[in-house]
Formats: sequence, C-alpha cells, structure tokens
Amino acid sequence: MASMQLKESATSSFSERILHMIWMHQRFRNEKCTTTDGHPLAILHPGFWNYGPGPDFRSAVISVNGKKMNQADIEIDVKASYWRSHRHDLNPSFNKVCLHVIWEGPVPPNHPLPVLELSKYVRESEIDLKKWANQSLPEIWPELIQGKCSAPLARLDEESLQILTCQASLIRLRIRTREIEEEAKRVGFEDALWLPLVAGLGYRNNQWPLLQIGRMKKILIEGLSRLDYENALMTLQARLLGVSSLLPEKIPASQKPNQKYLKKIWTIWWRERDKFEPNILPVSIWNMQAIRPANHPARRLATVAHWMLDKRFFKRLEDWFNKPKQARTAMQEMMELLGSYPDEFWSCHWSLKGDAMRRPTLLMGGQRASDLVINTILPWFLARIIQSGQEDLKKRVERLYLTWPRLADNQSLKLIRRRLLKGQRCDWIKSAAHQQGLLQIMKDFCHHSNAVCEQCLFPEVARSLKNNPPS
Repeated sequence: MASMQLKESATSSFSERILHMIWMHQRFRNEKCTTTDGHPLAILHPGFWNYGPGPDFRSAVISVNGKKMNQADIEIDVKASYWRSHRHDLNPSFNKVCLHVIWEGPVPPNHPLPVLELSKYVRESEIDLKKWANQSLPEIWPELIQGKCSAPLARLDEESLQILTCQASLIRLRIRTREIEEEAKRVGFEDALWLPLVAGLGYRNNQWPLLQIGRMKKILIEGLSRLDYENALMTLQARLLGVSSLLPEKIPASQKPNQKYLKKIWTIWWRERDKFEPNILPVSIWNMQAIRPANHPARRLATVAHWMLDKRFFKRLEDWFNKPKQARTAMQEMMELLGSYPDEFWSCHWSLKGDAMRRPTLLMGGQRASDLVINTILPWFLARIIQSGQEDLKKRVERLYLTWPRLADNQSLKLIRRRLLKGQRCDWIKSAAHQQGLLQIMKDFCHHSNAVCEQCLFPEVARSLKNNPPS
C-alpha cells in the first residue's frame, strides 16, 4: 500500500493547482492562442479563481473565433477526458463553461467545448514552473485581474475606507429593510421575519428547501398543543425530518444513542407519514457539498422545532431589542436566545449518524446568529419602526448595525479584497458593517460590469475620494 499515491495523471506530474496558477497569471504565450480545433482565442481576463464547488474560474472575458463572451466560466483539467470522467457534463453548475483548459492532449472526439492545450504555449520547463508555483507569490493576484478601482482605493487612508464602507452598508440596510416592508404587505410582519430566519439557516446551499419547510409551520404544529413539551418536540422533529426526507433508514449498531433517538423518530413518523405525504420534499433538493458538521440541515431543523414551539419567540426578540446594550453584549444574548434550547440529543450531536460530542453545545453558534441579526433581524426591526413612525428608535438599529462585531469570512469577501483591495490584510475591517459595505459596493458596481471593469463608474468614484474624503 505504501506505493499507492493519488495523482491527477499517469503521464504528467502537474497538479491542477499549478495549472490554476499558470492560468491566473497568464504565464504562457497568450497573444496568438488557438483552440485545438484551430479557432483563434483571445483572453481579455482569465476570470476569478473559484475555491468552492463548480468551475475553476468564474466570469472570464474571452473571445473564441471572434465571438466575445463577458461572463465565461473556465474549467481546468490535466486531461480533456476528465470533463466526462469527473461528470462535469452532467452537473448544472458547469453549464456556463465556455472553455476547457488542459495541460496536454489528446482531445476525445465530439468534445462539447473549445479546448486550449496549455503545454503548447508555456515557455518554461515543468521544473521551473513547479519552483515558481511553490513560492507564495503565485497566490497574490496579478495586476491584470485586479479591479481598476484597486489603485485609487489603495491611496485612501484606513479611516476613509471605514467611512466609505459604513456608508455603503447603510444603503444595504435600507435595501433589505424595503424588501421586508414589501414582504410584510403580502404575508404580515411575523412571517416576514419567520421565513427569512428559517431560510437563513440553510446558508447558500439549502436556503430554498428550508424556506419551503418554514412555509409549512401551521401544518407541522397542528395538534401539538395537546401534548407536553417533550412529546411535542419529539413529534415536531419527526415531522420536520420526515417531510425533509433527511431520515436515514439505518444507523450503525455501534451508535446506540443515535439508534435510540432514531427509533423514537421513526415510531412517530410511520404513524404520521400518510398525513404529510403531499408535503414531503425530494431528498435530491438538498445540497450537502462542503457543509460543516455543525451546519447539517438535520440539526438546523431540530433548532427550528424549538423555535416553532416557543410561544414567546417573537416577544423575546422584542425584549432583546428594547433593552439598550453594546453590540458585543447583544451578540451574546442573541446567540443564547436563538440557540440555548435544551435538547437531549441535538445538544450533543452534529448529525443523525455522527458520534456524540464530548460536551453539550448550543444549537446555534455566534456567527450564524450574527448573520441572521445583520441580514434579517435588524432590517425587520427597522421596517417596523418606519411603519410606526418611531424615529428615535432608528438610531438604535443603526448603532447596533454599524458596531456589530465582524462576521465570519467567506469566499465573496475574499474575492472583493483580492479584486478591490489588492489582497491586503485589511486590518481596518473591524465590524460587520465594513464587510457589508464591501458586499454592497460589489453588488452596485462589479455586478453591473464585467471582469475588465468596462463602463464601471466606481474607479472614478474612488479617485474622487482622494480629494474629497467621505464624511
């Protein structure tokens, strides 16, 4: 077994990571490239390295045989045959791929995409390229793919950048508030908070299925008022796990606590399944790629069960807001409000099949609670305040919003820092508002242009800030 190794290819010692860096830095003769079927290829922007599932580079700007594409995805493999062997041809995430970049041929007959064979255009030897790739420098974005606003933004001091992002974050708060106001006109203020709260537990991958389950609240809690809390909770968790199709049929014999809980759940669900049959979601609706154990949808649904049974849930949220406090204290209180429900099984398990934790933990951590506060709870309070005309309370919302501690980093924020801020450490980003402001700038400007910043107004805005600092 010692001789077995994981390799990308038996004929090339290049890893895909090295090919990604060669592509990102355009470290090949890219002036007169042609595809393997002879069409001229122009690479105006290589796109943005995607560190998550899906194509390797997003939003490239290329031209194949004179046809320009502004939002082209790029997939990079050692061999062309990997397109089908890796099942990219069956994955909807790869539908926007316009160019398949490989190290060397052959290209299978009837290959569905234009192919660029990098080895024909690289000047350096494999040894030199590997030495270059093993340095830290290749991870730094080249000037070519940084935004045109990165240079003028680099000339601003930290205070100006903080003021700029805070102003942008307040615009983001107002937009989200207007969305909730419109939703409240349709479903009422309580559901205008409830539905995005439940959907927000799904992160990016599973928001839609959790939203559907949130809409089933009245059906799912039907008849539970006759039961004591413990039996009502077990019944509701059975219903939630059943309609979500997340109930496994078997659990390893070694996991006796899990088996005991699952047996109780199945005993209830077998009795009620026919009643909820029209509401059962297909298991294929869930996307489990790159999900951390603590964020497993089954555990999130267990949390939703406690929220549904908590008759004072909305009242406790109002009490939290009506008691003025510093942001860090507010964050700790919100984490306990949303996640401190005692649960015999889920306080000690990440999932139905996982081993028990050494010590109990809250059903929701501080980062997820903070995301819900910034994106849903504070905008909801602001929408209600605007409707009631209590102008003095608007300042309380804004103060919490602007001083709330920094949220967890994510791929969108990393992309913005690399594209707009040259990948700098950005120690001036100290609050969630600074992060939200960066996201809003990207939404307002970058999303309305292409990767080469054609017709984008923000570079000029950034240049004007040097002479007229924001206040």
